[in-house]
Amino acid sequence: MRCDSLHPIVRAFAEAAKAKGYVIELGRMQLMVSYGGQKLGGWNTNNEHWYVSKVIAQGRSELLESHGFLWKEKPGHQWWQIDGVGRVSEFRAVVAQLTGVPIP
Repeated sequence: MRCDSLHPIVRAFAEAAKAKGYVIELGRMQLMVSYGGQKLGGWNTNNEHWYVSKVIAQGRSELLESHGFLWKEKPGHQWWQIDGVGRVSEFRAVVAQLTGVPIP
């Protein structure tokens, strides 16, 4: 996947995050966001949802729920999810609270 194939909202988020020191990686199915060596979550391009890693969000369920994220599970995989590209502000707010580094 190329960056220019991303939805404009996702591309703008990625550029702003990168400018603040976040690491952005593009995979086949997702844009992954990391900070300080920890994977935070990202954008699932196939299913069009923002997600937050269960590891980084451990013990922070109230934070995720307050921003509209839902807990999801599949065999061997758990994560927090919020659907729709337009929910970028909720993802941005959660990431800023988890890392202490806001993304404009």
